[in-house]
Amino acid sequence: MRNVGPGDNTGHELQQQKKPPGSKKGGSSSSNNNKKQQQPQQRTKRRSRAPTKSFEMRLFELQAFKGVKGHCKVPYGWEPNPSLAEWVKHVRRGCIKLSDEQRTQLNTLGFDWENASARFQREWMQQYDRLKAYKLEFGNCRVPWKYEPDQSLADWVCTQRKKHAKGKMRADRKKDLDAIGFTWNALGNSNTANANANANAGTTSSSASGNKQKRKTSITTTKGKDTKKRKHDNNTNDDGDANLASASLVVESIKAELQQQKRQAAAASSKTEARVTVKL
Repeated sequence: MRNVGPGDNTGHELQQQKKPPGSKKGGSSSSNNNKKQQQPQQRTKRRSRAPTKSFEMRLFELQAFKGVKGHCKVPYGWEPNPSLAEWVKHVRRGCIKLSDEQRTQLNTLGFDWENASARFQREWMQQYDRLKAYKLEFGNCRVPWKYEPDQSLADWVCTQRKKHAKGKMRADRKKDLDAIGFTWNALGNSNTANANANANAGTTSSSASGNKQKRKTSITTTKGKDTKKRKHDNNTNDDGDANLASASLVVESIKAELQQQKRQAAAASSKTEARVTVKL
């Protein structure tokens, strides 16, 4: 066996050849640590939550809201106090536990426990009942687009058709509308309306043509009467002219007779004077 002296490098070489397991891994981990030290440490900032208000404070804010608006229906995301709107929403959904005394205080204030989904269902059923009343009165569900007696019903009908066309109609609501004979195709309604309008127009045109024919007949009859009257007037005028002519002839004859009588009288008087002169 060879003895290793202090100047001999054989032992050092053997130590480099026989590296302990994991020495390479240890080297890489040290390099990673160096990289982490070089990178700036980024600290995540946590948002500080606002202190939770007590029930009495929320009740006071809700009383102030009712004093201004007249109700307790705080809209979602109300800008003057969004936290109050959020609290009201959680109370309606039952996310906040309330005691019987707190519920009594809210009921006394007039708190609206109806959530959005329940309100939408109630409003939908109200319009549905109006549509049934419309059908009882007119015999169909074809509410016109512009319906002055109840424009909200007309808008609601259009909304149901749009939802059905987009595939967003609930199955139970579609079943209820089909039960009363709801017309899903608005274009079909317009065609039917046009057909009715054309039928009415045809009836109007036929009646108008009939009235026109009657007017023509009456005009022809009137013309005939006028023609007969004119002929009668002309005949009457001719007769009058003939009578006038005959009367003028009679007058002329009378004048001629009078002149002849005057001549005779003048001749007789001249003969008488001549006789008297001869006797003297």
